[in-house]
Amino acid sequence: MAKKKKAVRKKKGADAILTADPSVDDGDLPEGQAVDSVQLDEGQVVDLVTGEVVKLNDLELIIQEEQRKLLEEFGYPEEQKADLIRRKFRVRPKQLKAKAFPLVVLRSNGGDSDVDDQDRVYILMDIQKPKVKAEDSKKGAEGLAEFLRDTPGAEYAVWTNGTDRVVYWKETGRIKIRTRLINDIPRFGRGPEDCFAPGKQALRAASGLSLRQAFQRCHDYVYANRGGSNETIFWEFLKIVFAKIQDERCIQKAESEGAEYERRFRIASLEERNDAEKSQRVKDRVEELYAEVRQLYPELFAQQVEEVDLAPRILTYVVAQLADYDFLNSSVDVKGEAYEAIVGKNLQGTRGEFFTPRNAVKMGIRMLDPEPGMKCIDPACGTGGFIVVILNYMAAKIARRMESEGKDPKAKDLSEYNHELKLASQRIFGLDINPNLVRVARMNMVMNNDGQGGITHLGSLDRPESWEFPPGKTKTYQSDGKFKDVDIASYFRDELQEGTFDICASNPPFGTKIKIDSEAILSQYDLARRWSYDEERDLWSATPALQAGVSPEILFLERCVKLLKPGTGQLCIVLPDGLLGNPDDEYIRVWLMRHCEVLALVDMPVELFLPKVGMQTHLVFLRRKTTDEMNEESLGGELKDYPIFMAIAKNVGKDRRDNQIFKRDREGRILDHFRNANGQDLHGAYLKASVLDFLPFVDQYGRMVDDDLPFIAKAYHDFLSAKEEGTVDYER
Repeated sequence: MAKKKKAVRKKKGADAILTADPSVDDGDLPEGQAVDSVQLDEGQVVDLVTGEVVKLNDLELIIQEEQRKLLEEFGYPEEQKADLIRRKFRVRPKQLKAKAFPLVVLRSNGGDSDVDDQDRVYILMDIQKPKVKAEDSKKGAEGLAEFLRDTPGAEYAVWTNGTDRVVYWKETGRIKIRTRLINDIPRFGRGPEDCFAPGKQALRAASGLSLRQAFQRCHDYVYANRGGSNETIFWEFLKIVFAKIQDERCIQKAESEGAEYERRFRIASLEERNDAEKSQRVKDRVEELYAEVRQLYPELFAQQVEEVDLAPRILTYVVAQLADYDFLNSSVDVKGEAYEAIVGKNLQGTRGEFFTPRNAVKMGIRMLDPEPGMKCIDPACGTGGFIVVILNYMAAKIARRMESEGKDPKAKDLSEYNHELKLASQRIFGLDINPNLVRVARMNMVMNNDGQGGITHLGSLDRPESWEFPPGKTKTYQSDGKFKDVDIASYFRDELQEGTFDICASNPPFGTKIKIDSEAILSQYDLARRWSYDEERDLWSATPALQAGVSPEILFLERCVKLLKPGTGQLCIVLPDGLLGNPDDEYIRVWLMRHCEVLALVDMPVELFLPKVGMQTHLVFLRRKTTDEMNEESLGGELKDYPIFMAIAKNVGKDRRDNQIFKRDREGRILDHFRNANGQDLHGAYLKASVLDFLPFVDQYGRMVDDDLPFIAKAYHDFLSAKEEGTVDYER
């Protein structure tokens, strides 16, 4: 029998990750990330528990994900993992035939090496390939329940195919042994009561793909058992997610007030999980939470029925899948990936084309570097990608500043963090012409630190005086910590004035197939007019005549610029390649250079939006000039020279088929990175990093995704520092 290769960790210098990639210059790696690395052949990874090199296939991916959950979510100690988590472990029950399980979790031997491992069996993990269903007569979950009953000492059994997940607990009575369905296994060192605990101690932050998989399980179960369109199921599911978030906010409120609170979004007993009649209790509690949600966010669910339209049995299943996750304390990326997956699959008209890839959004916001309190807007916000990252970026800045002052931003009795975050969130605005996308963006903001009041439904390209707003009042948070009722229309008319925003970030719709031809709209814009060129004077000028139709991204570019404060307002906008290079679009570039200072241009590869859309794009960064600046340049007859940061992103972490790509050595082998200079696991460091750090993604195997965008963002800030010091060299 061939021996498995043991991972040999080779210590390298501070630039080990990047020097392994000949396309990236040395020295671009963020400080302090020297690594030990392993060179792997295609399709190999280093096992998270054993340290052995294993071949990666569909089944192995699930095994590795389950091991990651045990370590990161369920708290199994890193130093004990090799003893407690076993691969391909053969279990011998009393009467049934022995069986080898892909994973088995053992109890500690208490320091007694003479204890037989068979007597330590604690959790059986039957991991199947994705195509195997839980109902399968041979490989499904039912046979696992019988095996659990027949295995002395074993208390839990997990069946999963990567998406579906069935968990049994063995209830040992005086007369007979029964297996009961429960939410999930308990965390390390805890018992079955953990699954039904009324307090916060039962919650765990989601990591990796676990929340996305849980969302997918819920969707599939509701679709199979309730029926209806994907869109109908989506809105019912969102009701439940909001009930869950409301429950967690009630926990936070009780903690801050030193009060007791019993979770309502949970399975309170085995009977509620396993008895169809008792499951009505679960529905009653969720309905109570949803009623509170409707009071807090009446506009979000105004078009939905007043109750959760799911049978108690179906709703109980969904609650069981989500109850133990701590949504509010799970990472932005984990929540974002789960949310985007469920939105893109189910909401009609949002099959992914509205999503700006998260790494591009993070790069854009990192380069803009907004401060808490700055007024920000996305006039084509879609599902809210840019404004969510802005909000989380500001939240991270508030937290980091407080920590530097020796304060704990998450302390129960400290309201400073929440106060500053509420004030910051009220300065963030999102607009979209699609009412469904507006609701999705609002929900996205609520899932990420709240603050959805500044998102509204309107046509951003219409004349501002024609904008219509819903009737009624809205609550605004004041600097004294109190809420004030204000008229919705008056509030938005005051806040959405042109020339008042510090930051604008947007990925507007673009394409020749959707030209704007309304004269009422076009007449507002310089760029909607026909332009003439005086060859003798080398001068472009706008004529009174309007074009027959204009692509929306051109109008959005002008609208975004005019929303900014003159002199200081900055814009990050996604634009198609042709706009910056086509000879016919020269008048656009002339207008842009007259009105703006170009801060940076980042060329994106076509892979960024593939496989949804195949188009070359740029991220363009601009500062709006003042009238005095424009007049001075006009009188001088030429634009001032200044340095512009330019970068070409060759890799954005994925290929044309949306598969992740990883950094490789010069021979093309994937590099597996484990530790930085401080001995810290790079995957763990990535998980703990904030959005301020914008590190390249490192997966649970230690592989670094081949993504140039984090390094471009860092290089831009180095460029700004050099520019400030007057040490930037550039060609005239």
